[in-house]
Amino acid sequence: MSQYKDWETSSKDSVAASRRNLVDFLADAFYVSPITELALLHAASSSPPSFAVDSTFFYVMNYSAEAGSVDMLAYILGAALNDGIDPFPTDVVYSPADKLFSEIVLRYWANFIRTG
Repeated sequence: MSQYKDWETSSKDSVAASRRNLVDFLADAFYVSPITELALLHAASSSPPSFAVDSTFFYVMNYSAEAGSVDMLAYILGAALNDGIDPFPTDVVYSPADKLFSEIVLRYWANFIRTG
């Protein structure tokens, strides 16, 4: 559990740091751990369902959007390139960095689809 403790934070910032660490811990416990376990089980499965492929792929998008709290699916589907498309909010202002990130993610997905 030492990865959830910010050892460089001063004592006056300890309450805010403790809250951030608690949020990180809970996110890992309730979201990251089950997804990781599912990926491991799928990869170890000797007889995957008919809709599954022979391989299991897993990645983490660790990008802090300049547009604020935006669904990462908006970047994957190119909403940032169009300044929002339905069903994503159209009042979000995407920065040039957000648009570039969306282009990169779309290129990664297209390459994955093309080549596996």
